Amino acid sequence: MATNKFLSLEQFTFIVNPPNAQISSLRANIYEDGRMILNGKLAAELSGKSVQIRFTDDAKHICFVEGDFENTVKFPKNGSKRLPSAMEYLKKHRIALPARYEISYSEEYRFWQGDYSENPPVAQLKNPAGSKRK
Repeated sequence: MATNKFLSLEQFTFIVNPPNAQISSLRANIYEDGRMILNGKLAAELSGKSVQIRFTDDAKHICFVEGDFENTVKFPKNGSKRLPSAMEYLKKHRIALPARYEISYSEEYRFWQGDYSENPPVAQLKNPAGSKRK
């Protein structure tokens, strides 16, 4: 119901704060079909570069090392590459798929290191089942 009586600005006492700026983390996800997908920020850092991908013995950590090595991978701009050997290694070590690794750069060692995220946050659906669209 619209009103023709306008209120003064002083009568509006609650000011809505904008959400805190989210710091987009760097992530790599590995899926059941063998795809490794880097999120946008990590893809921007690694696309087109020759990187060797390594896992620790327990598969809880991954690293991307730039350089002139054997068995290097070049990610396209979209950050998606089919790497079935990575998926097989994770399955062998009982890492649940899809697997998410939170990535950061080590200035000391000069490589990108990722740590397995056992319980990654679940993305919220925009229109959950049963909700009405307006």
